Amino acid sequence: MSKKSQAALEFLTTYAWAFVVVILVISAFVYFGVISPSKLFPERCSISSEIGCIGAKLGKTDVGTGVLRLKLKNNLAEPIVTTLFGTSSDSATPFACTQTPVTGIWLSDEVRDFEFTGCNNNEAGLVLGQKSKVYVRMGYYPVKAGSGYPKSVEGEIFATVSTLESVLTQVNCSDSLDNDKNGCIDYSGGDTGCSSPSDTTESGGTCPNAGGGGQPLYCFVSTLCTDTAVFRMSDLKDAHAEIPILSDYDYKVCCRAINDTLTNSCASPNVIPLHLSASTDAHVEKNTQANYATNVCLSANAKTVSCSYTTSNCLADETCLATISADTDAHVADCVTQPFANKICCKLT
Repeated sequence: MSKKSQAALEFLTTYAWAFVVVILVISAFVYFGVISPSKLFPERCSISSEIGCIGAKLGKTDVGTGVLRLKLKNNLAEPIVTTLFGTSSDSATPFACTQTPVTGIWLSDEVRDFEFTGCNNNEAGLVLGQKSKVYVRMGYYPVKAGSGYPKSVEGEIFATVSTLESVLTQVNCSDSLDNDKNGCIDYSGGDTGCSSPSDTTESGGTCPNAGGGGQPLYCFVSTLCTDTAVFRMSDLKDAHAEIPILSDYDYKVCCRAINDTLTNSCASPNVIPLHLSASTDAHVEKNTQANYATNVCLSANAKTVSCSYTTSNCLADETCLATISADTDAHVADCVTQPFANKICCKLT
């Protein structure tokens, strides 16, 4: 035993200096940036079991302003409404972005791009070409449960900071793909989840052209509307209404016409779909009633918009504008989430 102990001691005495030298050399390489521990770890993007992360990119412009883009999937068996987004990091100045993704409806099993812009890459210590770790958080609620049942998830992104140009290569609304699998391809194909051909996210909309028909007029409810907003709603279901020029409510009842121009002006309108009890926080009534004095209006430039009420489905050449709970003193809802029985069906002739 003594001989073995002596041999071990002689080995350590002889070669300990070599171990020390190796450790010092590795430490020096790390200190001077020759070896970076972060380079040894693979890139990753993890959010939660409810929200799957397919991919992530951290971008940086030549003036230091950054972008974080995430490709996420709603793994839940029901649609949700995203309500807020945020970012952070472990750096002395946390990673933050001035523009967060648009909130709104996110369908079950749908893949969406979420983009944060105006990010403080320089202040947060993100370096072009090097890997960095940032955190994201998201708030949402299930559509059927309503906003009274909010949930939140947090995730971690570990990715190489690339140039902004390499991030902004995918524009869902003109990529010839049905990204949200609703039957319409891109803005040109009539997907109401696209606000324009350059919209990066084809999501949250419907497909009025599904099954043929090619409606010249179609309407939908969204937080994003670059077409014609007829009025606004406080929620997707059982909601109050307000006139379109106000901004107290996020949800817009939006209409788009193929080969025509629409307006919500109430100066000699084609149709007044609803009367409102006030400019905002309003109940609604059918245009056949005379209890309320505030109108919401819709007209077309070349053709004529007309609307009618039904408890059945809208016809093939009609689009559902919204649904209401009664003839007067009514609440409003969209035509998809939890619609009322009374539908407002409109068409362009």
